[in-house]
Amino acid sequence: MAYTGSATTGTGMASLMPIFYEKVALERLLAELVLYKLATKKAVPRSSGKTVYFHRYFNMSTTVSAHALTEGTAPTQGLTSATVVSATLIQYGHNVSTSDLLEMTAVSDVVKDAMELCGDQAGQIIDKKVFEVAYGCSAGTDTPPTGAGFPIQYGNTAGVTVNTLSTLTSAHALTGAGVRAAVKEMRRLNVKPLSGGYYAMVMHPYTWNSLQGDSEWQSAYEYTDPQSMRDGKLAKFGGVEFYSSTNVTMSASGTGAANTTSAYFSVLLGQGGLGVTEIDGNFKTYFVPASAPDHGNPLQQYSTIGWKATFVPVTLNASCGRIVATADAGA
Repeated sequence: MAYTGSATTGTGMASLMPIFYEKVALERLLAELVLYKLATKKAVPRSSGKTVYFHRYFNMSTTVSAHALTEGTAPTQGLTSATVVSATLIQYGHNVSTSDLLEMTAVSDVVKDAMELCGDQAGQIIDKKVFEVAYGCSAGTDTPPTGAGFPIQYGNTAGVTVNTLSTLTSAHALTGAGVRAAVKEMRRLNVKPLSGGYYAMVMHPYTWNSLQGDSEWQSAYEYTDPQSMRDGKLAKFGGVEFYSSTNVTMSASGTGAANTTSAYFSVLLGQGGLGVTEIDGNFKTYFVPASAPDHGNPLQQYSTIGWKATFVPVTLNASCGRIVATADAGA
């Protein structure tokens, strides 16, 4: 039988390239997100304005005497109490160019490589913005959090507690006791764990290194899961599931041993602590090939590659999180 179908032209194939490149960038973006993935997600419907509204609910009264029932009498109806937390959507993005000569002569797919780098960059920027909301200040700088986001809890080791950054020394690395002390505060306030039944702590790799050296953590895994210890995997301990990110803020100064002791500010998160708008559908990549008509590029010397994300993170309830400050040398 003769073939009667229609061939896909070069122009048709070119239309698939943006879809392919967007998938490449999105895969790399998702791999970079840590704290974002742990926050409560909210979809952003189209044509709904730039302001996003989250709802923070308050627990109902648990006073026993107020809820005793009288036989044959309908109880007094209560109300669900909530407050609205609003935030304005923000756009972030970046673009780069690649020369036509580089695209023609490079061994690798230059545009694909650039899209992967764009995905890495977007993921880091988005997650860093979520950290900034948790901290109440810029993330990744030498400026320590002030408690404007989640409250700060300082290190606790061998029964020694400190209350200010200036008294934090190299003796206050994160330990099993420090994890338990932070969780104790969350439970005291009736903060619920995340959907998996654990609180989440996002820490710097140096902080994770310190915790791995703690005898209490080692005892929890020495006989039950020694392979995780050998592999250096992030694990669970004391009701907390651990994650690692280099976007965790650190401060090399202002501690008890200035410029020698570095303070790291891990984020401990419970249910309802952070909210973010969904990236899905609000992350776009852009590829304008050198061959595209452009009066600013008359000799078709370069292609343009870029990304743009529209989202906003918010602190829903400051009581549902902690900033755990410890001194971790990473050695």
